[in-house]
Amino acid sequence: MVGEDDALVITLDTAALQAILPQWIEDGPENAGLIIQSAGTSQLSFDSLEGDGNAAELTLNFEPAPGDRDYDGLLDSAETNTEVYISPSNTGTDPDLYDTDGDGLSDKDEIDTTIGSSIFTDPNLEDTDGDFMADKYELNNGLDPSDDGTVGESSPGAKDGPNGADGDLDGDGASNIDEHDGILGYDPTDPTDPDSDDDGLTDGEELSGSENSAYFNDPTDPNAPDSDGDGFSDHDEVLGTFNIWNAGVETGGPGSPTDPNSDDSDGDGFPDALEIEKGLDPTADGSVGESSPGADDGPHGPLGDLDNDGLNNGEEIDNYLTDPRNPDSDDDDLLDGAEIDAGTDPADPDSDKDGLTDGDELNASIGSAFLSDPIKRDSDNDGVSDPREIADGTDPSDANSVVLPTVIGDLVSYYSFDEGIGTTAADTAPLGTPENATTNQNAVGWVTNNPLIGASSLDLTGNTSMQVADALGTAGPGGTPATAFTLMAWVNMDNAPGYDGIFQTRDENWGLNVNGTAFDFRFDHDPGGTSVGLDSANGTSVVGQWIHIAMSWESDGTNMTGKYYVDGQLAGPVIDQTTHPAIAKVYTATGQLWNIGDDPVASNRELDAQLDDLAVFATALSEEDVQLIADAGRAGIPVLSLVEAVSSDEITIISTETDSPNPSDFTITWVSSGLAPTFKVVSSTDLATPVSEWATVPGATAIANGGATTSYTVAGATTANSRQFFALLKNKIPTACA
Repeated sequence: MVGEDDALVITLDTAALQAILPQWIEDGPENAGLIIQSAGTSQLSFDSLEGDGNAAELTLNFEPAPGDRDYDGLLDSAETNTEVYISPSNTGTDPDLYDTDGDGLSDKDEIDTTIGSSIFTDPNLEDTDGDFMADKYELNNGLDPSDDGTVGESSPGAKDGPNGADGDLDGDGASNIDEHDGILGYDPTDPTDPDSDDDGLTDGEELSGSENSAYFNDPTDPNAPDSDGDGFSDHDEVLGTFNIWNAGVETGGPGSPTDPNSDDSDGDGFPDALEIEKGLDPTADGSVGESSPGADDGPHGPLGDLDNDGLNNGEEIDNYLTDPRNPDSDDDDLLDGAEIDAGTDPADPDSDKDGLTDGDELNASIGSAFLSDPIKRDSDNDGVSDPREIADGTDPSDANSVVLPTVIGDLVSYYSFDEGIGTTAADTAPLGTPENATTNQNAVGWVTNNPLIGASSLDLTGNTSMQVADALGTAGPGGTPATAFTLMAWVNMDNAPGYDGIFQTRDENWGLNVNGTAFDFRFDHDPGGTSVGLDSANGTSVVGQWIHIAMSWESDGTNMTGKYYVDGQLAGPVIDQTTHPAIAKVYTATGQLWNIGDDPVASNRELDAQLDDLAVFATALSEEDVQLIADAGRAGIPVLSLVEAVSSDEITIISTETDSPNPSDFTITWVSSGLAPTFKVVSSTDLATPVSEWATVPGATAIANGGATTSYTVAGATTANSRQFFALLKNKIPTACA
């Protein structure tokens, strides 16, 4: 092995050297790494790495070949060193120089072009024909190095034949010498290719600017198909191929030429590519059609308003991302300028995402007599969205016109976090076994200053949390495991976290989490698999904003369906056993505690946020009901105010109906067979009051058992924007006295 500073010396016989040296020399010292230290001597050195002289070098010691000491293939006797070529046996070349004239061709190669060929190159002259183009260049580019342009000249002495300096071999309008030299600061072009850069313009047209008459016949770069780098070829620019405007008139194209040397032909600050994309004229700077001299507010300039929508082109392109050619970019029946004045988004037909277009809300053009606020889902803040009110026939701008809707579902755990003090959060759900939440680590805090819903919200600081028992473990009929559930809560992040728990259990991995600026909805796996975390889009978790999140799951043991929501809207596609076969088909009660504000599987996963109105249903709520709860919560209305009236353990409710049989009536039907002979209905406006203290509804003190089923109507039970809770109770059978 040769060391870094060592030299390896190899002695080759003459035959071996003659076999390898000519090719090395022909390839060139730069390519072969061969350095001739002194011509005519017997020593050459080869740098084995990068030619820097510091690496290992290969030294060849040899004896010169007999009769050819420069190894150019010519005998020394023929190289007479007279500098005048006479014949192959009297070449006039230097016997010590491989390439006497330094034109890149070996002396023998030049001799070989002469023998048996009409082309002659003189090994003593770099430019045999004296046309200022080296022999090797001419040979490599299809020119005759022995013809100075005399052959085929246009007139005696013109020397403008195809092979001369003034000739034009490829007929592109540029002379051979101009293509050889490269003129006007451009690199040399190919004298055998009329369009060296394949842009559709010949080299001559580019150098002369003959096709660029709209811009002072300025030349373009014949080696660059797009001289100004704006995405359009020079040829397309001089033809106006992509400009749909011609002298201010829309023709669909081709139109007025653009400047192939400038990416902003009209100098208005908008690049040609942008104006062409937006349908503006890239050759009009706004001076044409301006309102006054110097205003530059003509239709196509940044200050102009091509579509007459009240926004100038610059505002539409730079600020609002609207279409400067369409006065109503989002097709919501409002002009773009009018939307800016109204505070709506001119690029979004439904700015508040309530299902009603901005135009419908402002113009009442949906067949409704009501107007609503296009930037609020719930214009009157009554807890019912505008489209729901319009569908129900109530006024979305009048909070007093609404009747609160009913959510159908089995609410088995509910934490209002209205305590405002202490270390316990009460479970006030109407179904299931009450499981109060208690402090898990460090004392939790409370926020009583303007909470979202109720009197206070839970305040977690990144090192505090609470725990509750498994709320779903015996939530099914007869205490069996749940076959469906919905988890939901309001979250207001204090800091952007990594991965933190909101409400989840880790034995079976279900629950709500936050993952950076997204929410993570965790679905457990079948035995042996891994849990599936489905994230909302990045940016849906926003520090300092109340966000409603929810997830639902239901299964018949074989087929399952899962959904997850942000602010009442599906945050991703509905999942099932086909899209996510690993997700569990059975919920197994394990008794594992549920965590509020923590994911205990790892450290530093405690939540730094406020929570409110956390609810668990033992049913998979409909998409409509999840949206209803989110809308109501935004207006400060808790989940409990929307839940359908429920029964005691021994009474099975068949149905509840509002506005039946008359408006404002409330009718309840239940299974009464085998139960008490009479029932009563009690009511309250506050769920915090024990049912034993609720007032009996007038006339509902002793409702006779109707047999298999019994129905009762509370007349006038509901009024606008009211909250009324009802409970159905069995009357005790009197004990006989002796």
